[in-house]
Amino acid sequence: MLRQRILSGTVLAGLLASSAPATITSFDIFLTGDFQQMSGAQPTTAHNYRFDTRIFSDTDGGVTAGAISTPESGSRILGPTSLRHVSYADGGYATQSDLMAVYGPGDYTAENTAGTDNIGAGIVTLPEADFPDQVPYFTGNSYDDLVNASTADAVSLTWNDFDTNAAIYEVVFLLIYNHTTNTYVFEGSGNSGDYMGQSFDAGFFESGNQYSATLFFSSRVTETTGFDGAYGLGAFDYATQVDWTAPPVPEPATLAVLGLGALALRRRKR
Repeated sequence: MLRQRILSGTVLAGLLASSAPATITSFDIFLTGDFQQMSGAQPTTAHNYRFDTRIFSDTDGGVTAGAISTPESGSRILGPTSLRHVSYADGGYATQSDLMAVYGPGDYTAENTAGTDNIGAGIVTLPEADFPDQVPYFTGNSYDDLVNASTADAVSLTWNDFDTNAAIYEVVFLLIYNHTTNTYVFEGSGNSGDYMGQSFDAGFFESGNQYSATLFFSSRVTETTGFDGAYGLGAFDYATQVDWTAPPVPEPATLAVLGLGALALRRRKR
């Protein structure tokens, strides 16, 4: 089974940059439960819970190392993930309670410790856990249509909605990654309740290519500023992933046989 480790909120790397003059543009914390959808049914049990944190700069080499202090378990070191951001990830927790025992509510202080940007800090204060009340999944015929779509097929996806107890706002993200070309081929987002589907034209999915589609429900619980004006964010997320290989386009002879079979079935019913 293919698994592409996707950090929730990847889409926001550029969208949430502050307009302030600080060269650190954003910093964030995500606590995430990961699910796998393998049929048309809604997943019920997470296979992993994880903690992720990142610091972004608007210049190459602006931040090359960082640290974050947690209220429960001391300091963590952030290493370079790209030329413009550093990150730290800690996964493998079996339950939400296991994750929250290590990364509980309180102040998380992020610092850029190396790079050309001025050294600074920002604080994200996490409340008690406020994960979405629903696990995201592709509804109706969406799952079957997705995993069976060849190059010749148009696909329309739908998914469920969610709510939270006290989030500032609730966001849905859809990311599609092509493992064959090692590229993200789609990134979509919108407010919960508004963004509940996405359509793709025939030709979008290439037959024989391997894909992952990940649907995020994100409970944005904290917004702040730090690093002399950078945007700070804290969130509790659920992410559901589907992995598949796009099947080949049926040969004309195969289509003819299928058509004859359907015609015979109709005659038999008469």
